[in-house]
Amino acid sequence: MSEHLGETYLQTFLRPVVGLDSEIDSDFQRTLTVASSTAVLQAMATFDPRVSERSFRIFKMGEDGFVQALKAIEGKSFATASLRDAVRPITDQLADTPEHQGLALSVLTTMAELASGSGTLVIIDGENYFYNVGYQDRIQSSGRSYGISGNRKLLDATDNDYLTAITAYLGQANADPASFFKTLLDILTNTDTRGLRGMDDEGRAVITDFLTVYTAELERNNMADLSPTKWAWQTDLAEVTLIAAYGGASGLVMKDGQLVQGPANAYYESGGIGNTRAQFMRLSRLITQYMLEKHPEQVFRLTALTPLTNSDVLAAVDGDALRRFMVFLNRSETQDEAAANAAALTQAMVQYLGTVRTEHEGVTAYIRKSLAD
Repeated sequence: MSEHLGETYLQTFLRPVVGLDSEIDSDFQRTLTVASSTAVLQAMATFDPRVSERSFRIFKMGEDGFVQALKAIEGKSFATASLRDAVRPITDQLADTPEHQGLALSVLTTMAELASGSGTLVIIDGENYFYNVGYQDRIQSSGRSYGISGNRKLLDATDNDYLTAITAYLGQANADPASFFKTLLDILTNTDTRGLRGMDDEGRAVITDFLTVYTAELERNNMADLSPTKWAWQTDLAEVTLIAAYGGASGLVMKDGQLVQGPANAYYESGGIGNTRAQFMRLSRLITQYMLEKHPEQVFRLTALTPLTNSDVLAAVDGDALRRFMVFLNRSETQDEAAANAAALTQAMVQYLGTVRTEHEGVTAYIRKSLAD
């Protein structure tokens, strides 16, 4: 990533030929010879134990079912693009439930591809990196991404894993998470990873998992031409992360239209964070209204730095300052302006989040009164 310093993360992703999206597409067009089932299991034994546990449990007979499916393709050569079709009848038969057939297919093929030398590696810095494996254009259920951070072994962090991590890291014990947010935003606005050097192991792991999941969801959103609503799960992930500046300090989340005690995991429902979009966007809109009343200059600054004119895009952000910021960073037509204003964008958002966190009690009182009126 250091080679792309000065670009927005979306520019780094979309760059022709050498961009991440192009590399992922090229990897998917390669031919690979599938490693033996023994080699796949040996590779998996070096991963975080959750990878094997999650992989085996969705197959009939657990690990034995997983291995049975692998044996049907081991030693054979495939264009990566045809591997899914070749193995689909087997995983459909061996998945533990019909609902898990697609997941079993994705898990088996990505494990086989990783162990067979496939995958696009993204180096964040010397100790933090992630792999992207098996993404097939226009098939949003395809592909998986796996992150490694320091001593934390390779893991395909789920939304729930990530939300658990930010609940712990951005909670009340973290007196000042400004450096975390600045590092994260520097990466999104400027592909600048240098802030990781000053972070502790836990913080680096959180950012690695964020980028791992964010990139997976960005790849899927790109299949929908970067729609601000369809498959826009990277925007959801980022907004829930930013709103944790408030939730981590207050211990509160939006649930069924009310503020309640709870961790960030409240924004996870079966299928992912996107299923609770209405909840956290409502909370963020109310926070935006508080900031407009108490600190209008900060909201106006963010608005000026994120010009959006398309009516459909504006409807998607719906008075939500955090959503507007992230949608702006995920529109191809805004990237030159975003890159030119990277430092200002980061500074303005870090200030906004810092104010919200410092004044979380006042924010809570404002929101409760607004909900009661």
